[in-house]
Amino acid sequence: AGGVLVQWVPRRKWLISSILVVTILPLAVAGFWFSPNEWGQSDWDLYFPMYEAYRVSVLEHHSFPLWNPYTYGGVSALGDPEFAVIAPSFLLLLLFGVPSGFKIAILFTIAISGLGMLALGRKVGLSALAALLAAFVFPLSSTVLLKLVEGHVQHLAIAWVPWIFWAWLATYRKHALATTSIRAQLIHPWSIVTGALLALTFYQGGIYMLFYIIPALFVLIPLASSKLAALITTAGAGMWSFGFSAFKVLPVIQWIREFPDAAFVSSSFSLPYWYDIYLHPHLHGVRILPNQSGGWHEYGAYIGPVVLLLILVAISQVRRSRMTAVLLAGVALAALTAAAGPLLGPVFDVITWLPRSNISRIALYAVFNGALLAGVGLDVIIRHSSGAGRHLAPSILGITAISIMALSYPMSEQAFIIPRLVPEVRAAPSPIAFTREAHTLNVRGLPENRSYANALAGYGTLVYRPPLAPPLAIVPMSEDEHSYLTVSDKSARVKLSSWKPNTVTLTVESETETVVTLNTNFSRGWQANEAPAQKNGGRVSATVLPGTKTVTFSYRPPGINTGIFISLLTIVGAVWLLLSSMLVMIPHHSLPVETKN
Repeated sequence: AGGVLVQWVPRRKWLISSILVVTILPLAVAGFWFSPNEWGQSDWDLYFPMYEAYRVSVLEHHSFPLWNPYTYGGVSALGDPEFAVIAPSFLLLLLFGVPSGFKIAILFTIAISGLGMLALGRKVGLSALAALLAAFVFPLSSTVLLKLVEGHVQHLAIAWVPWIFWAWLATYRKHALATTSIRAQLIHPWSIVTGALLALTFYQGGIYMLFYIIPALFVLIPLASSKLAALITTAGAGMWSFGFSAFKVLPVIQWIREFPDAAFVSSSFSLPYWYDIYLHPHLHGVRILPNQSGGWHEYGAYIGPVVLLLILVAISQVRRSRMTAVLLAGVALAALTAAAGPLLGPVFDVITWLPRSNISRIALYAVFNGALLAGVGLDVIIRHSSGAGRHLAPSILGITAISIMALSYPMSEQAFIIPRLVPEVRAAPSPIAFTREAHTLNVRGLPENRSYANALAGYGTLVYRPPLAPPLAIVPMSEDEHSYLTVSDKSARVKLSSWKPNTVTLTVESETETVVTLNTNFSRGWQANEAPAQKNGGRVSATVLPGTKTVTFSYRPPGINTGIFISLLTIVGAVWLLLSSMLVMIPHHSLPVETKN
């Protein structure tokens, strides 16, 4: 019906298409919101406590989360590549709480991604109906939804993926027609926009997406008709994105260097199972591949048979359209790479200094290119079927959307299915204590943890180890001497004056030199009275001289000062350039001239 309306009101076709996207797409995944229980399965139980810690840091301690003492005995917050407190979605978590905030964020993410596909489809020359088809296929494909069902919150960055390529293409076209210098093109407003969108993806914790997007932007260079313009576009976007996010990039680099990824989980070789991956509507939790490494959420990328037929129709335009050829190359390259599995494992085992994930996730970009390619196929049908094609197009759009939504809604109901823990956990000792308790129960025959209950009670949880973390050194409650503060001199007295996740102030009274230790993991960046803190059994400590002394432990991730300076300089420069370009665009009218009588 929406497709017919687009045809009936051609002057408002893009507005109507946008309204359809922002209303229907959230409804197609409304199961995320209308699930009968509030807590999420699988990895949601890792991220709920983590973001509860960030929320507590902001709302209760009024401090920006630099250190997260609640996860695995203490890890860097800002240094975590998946840290998303600076993303717009975190505001929803502050306003509505972690479970409800994430559910709303998912609905917004799907809608923003759909609008991005609509805008990108228009930018590459698709009709409104064809762009609308792409806007339904990509955000509702199981390659997106399976990750969100599993609890991969970094995939909320999917909102910005279409917009990045939209801005890149807009920038490239400006540069291809430009007669200005390369320097002028690098600081062009469209370069700033592209860089800002890349930075937003990083802000959302989409480090793995960027790991694949950035090479894709370089792959576009030899495929472009103007290779110099493409090179300038990619270089400018990279330059601006680094500047906007340097305050996070530099701490992340330092954290990865200190604690590199412990192991790369290789995906299974999946090429023979392409039908199950792209054409069979499997829900979350199935086992399809023999010796399946990881869950089905790492492989499923459902697009449906109608989209495949439209892609086959679009292939007829490969020799006539460079854009179609580029999209087809993107589908083939992403699908083959995603299926390679263990063949690429040795490469990733070497680059431990880069964030790594299952190769099968690259199927996301096969679906991304395939959705646009299907739009090309729909336009071919419209052009070559005279009047019949015009009437057939809304039906094809409707059939495609229904086939996708027939899977997206029941899949969205699979995420938040874990009952709350009753009765609630008693409050943790002040200021923090650590527990290994997971409150496990069986759901659908599988063990599911509810460590989020610990976070709500103020405990640090030891149930999960993040990919980048120090060796666990803290003492949990179940063991002796689990006090948050310990001193080597048993006769010394220590009093906690104030406690925040990033800063701890205490008073020590001792007749002899003593070592005071915090029950949190050690990392470079911890200081004691503005001097580097010591490492005592893997925990943060300092040597205190005899007498009554005040000791302030504080954490500031290495690289943050330089990063803040670069980011502030970049923001000021971007604002100045944007304002200057706006002033140039304002028409200058001559002033009235007085005449003598």
